[in-house]
Amino acid sequence: MTARDFRSTLSIVSADIRTMLQNEPTAIKGLLFRADRAAKEALPNMPVDSVGSMEASDKIIEYLDPIDCYGMEVPFDFDVPMETAGDHASDFSEEPRAMLLSVDPVPKGSVFVYDEYDATTAAGTSTVRRMFWVQASRPVSKHHGAGVIHFMLPFLDYDPTFAAEAAEPEPEPEEEEP
Repeated sequence: MTARDFRSTLSIVSADIRTMLQNEPTAIKGLLFRADRAAKEALPNMPVDSVGSMEASDKIIEYLDPIDCYGMEVPFDFDVPMETAGDHASDFSEEPRAMLLSVDPVPKGSVFVYDEYDATTAAGTSTVRRMFWVQASRPVSKHHGAGVIHFMLPFLDYDPTFAAEAAEPEPEPEEEEP
């Protein structure tokens, strides 16, 4: 008896998904800040709370340099559990997202950042920065290797300057006249 082997087919499907995302005009172009799982996590300097709080269990995540990444939202129809702290109970203006990304692997805790035009403005010319934290990832099919859907939560309470330098294009070097 010979075992069924889907590995070569699934690697082709995975490569096709990445190619599709990079060439699809409606794909979202952004930056991916991969969580550095090799870096030792450290607790932030916070006062000890005798009762306990969500912040007491927070860990600092180190990020690798950002890389260009394409993404595409995929439909999903289930609830994503989210916990809220008192100050952030009403901050969920963004819905969780499920996305295919053109980069692999994407560790849990990574951040996908992109800009989109704000449809609420009259001219629609201003942009809004969207930031999503990768909460979980699941294979596209029952067999691993065809691709991964990443479930993302809105990145709350962030410093607006995060990713600002990386998102700005580098200026073209000026040519000197002889």
